[in-house]
Amino acid sequence: MNEFVGMIGFGLIAKVHSKILFNSNCPIKYILVKSDQSIKKTKFFFEKEFSYSPKITKDIDFFFSKKIDFLYICSPPKSHFEFLIKAFNNKIPVFCEKPIFWDSKLSLEKFSETIKILESHKNKNFLINTSNAYFLKFLMLNIKEKIKKFKFVFHTNGFSKFEQISEDLLPHGLSLLIEIFGFSKIKEIKKTIVESKVNYKFLYSDASIEFSFREDPSIEKKMVIQLNEHIFTRIQTGEGANYKVSFKTKDGSIIDNLEDPFKIYSKLFFKGYRQHKKDFYNLKLMNQIIKCSNEI
Repeated sequence: MNEFVGMIGFGLIAKVHSKILFNSNCPIKYILVKSDQSIKKTKFFFEKEFSYSPKITKDIDFFFSKKIDFLYICSPPKSHFEFLIKAFNNKIPVFCEKPIFWDSKLSLEKFSETIKILESHKNKNFLINTSNAYFLKFLMLNIKEKIKKFKFVFHTNGFSKFEQISEDLLPHGLSLLIEIFGFSKIKEIKKTIVESKVNYKFLYSDASIEFSFREDPSIEKKMVIQLNEHIFTRIQTGEGANYKVSFKTKDGSIIDNLEDPFKIYSKLFFKGYRQHKKDFYNLKLMNQIIKCSNEI
């Protein structure tokens, strides 16, 4: 590809994306980070991994003055809104890590105002990385009955605590929810939160829903998707940009040959696939669940 790719932020997820992009013959040309120390660390990573270094800067005006055809936003969610607006104003398509934006201190009124600014922007052009939804079409191939029960268990090695776990993992569960049931209303939210665990139970489209999230650096990673009495457990081999995924069913059979969802969504992004309505609705549901509000 001859396009110029830019990236904002360079943490663990950004490293995964950088490897996928490099292996897809689409290396990153410009990176925006927050400090001189980050510039040094990022430069070291690229020279070690790829034997080249993009132009790395902490100057936001310099970054957006460059020719950027596609932008990856991998910075903390609180910063997403500012960068999305700058990208839209410059007519740059954005692949953004979830959620679209987040600031736990925003009132419901301010949250609604912020999301309306993005929804109404004439140049909005983005895809949110909720790539786990890609698995559903394979898991649901042989399920003919109506889904009346959906449970999503997701345990990761993150460092989030209490409500921060919801902010990190809810977009994954909600992307599956929207993919299965479409656009509906959440009712009767019940939640339990302790330091490293969050559990939600609610009704959605006349179905019983449960999300069970956990983050702890010392636990075993786990993802389970339950559709009625059909239970699928994710099996992951490898790490980083080279990991492979399969699912084990309740009877022990394996659903394999599944592509890396990050790679799938990256390909879709470059091909022009967008799902603005789903991505915005995901964020609205997330806000409703975390705030336990009756409003979206």
